[in-house]
Amino acid sequence: MQDKKQFSAEVEPETQKNKLTIDPSDLRALVSNYLNEAETQKRLKKHLQDAIHEELANMSLTLRHAIREWVEKEKKKHNFEQVKQENLQLEEKLGAINDQNHDLAAENKKLKRKMELKEHENKLILLSLKQLNQKK
Repeated sequence: MQDKKQFSAEVEPETQKNKLTIDPSDLRALVSNYLNEAETQKRLKKHLQDAIHEELANMSLTLRHAIREWVEKEKKKHNFEQVKQENLQLEEKLGAINDQNHDLAAENKKLKRKMELKEHENKLILLSLKQLNQKK
C-alpha cells in the first residue's frame, strides 16, 4: 500500500507538468476509432466470450449443487432403506398369514371329514335304532 502511495506521489508532479487537454469531440472520435478497430473488436469479443463462459460455468455448478441437495432431501424424505425393510416385514407377515391359512384349510378339511363320519355314524345308529324298534 505504501508503494502505491509513494509511486503516485512521484508520478503526480510529472503528470501535472505534462497535462494535456483534449477536446471532448476529439476524445469521442479517438475512442470510437479505437473501438472500431478489428483487433479491439476481437479482444472485446474474446473478453465477452470468456465472461459468458465463466458465468455459464458458475451457473452450471450452482445448478448441479442445487440438484444434488434436492436429491438428498428427497432421499431423506423417502427413506428407501426404511421402505425396503417395511416391505420385507410385510412379506414375512403375508407369508405367515398364507401358512396359517393353509393350516386352517387343512384343519377345516379334517373337521369336515370328521363331521361327515359322525353324520354317517349317526345315520347308522338311527337305522339300527329303527330296526330295533321295528323288531319289538
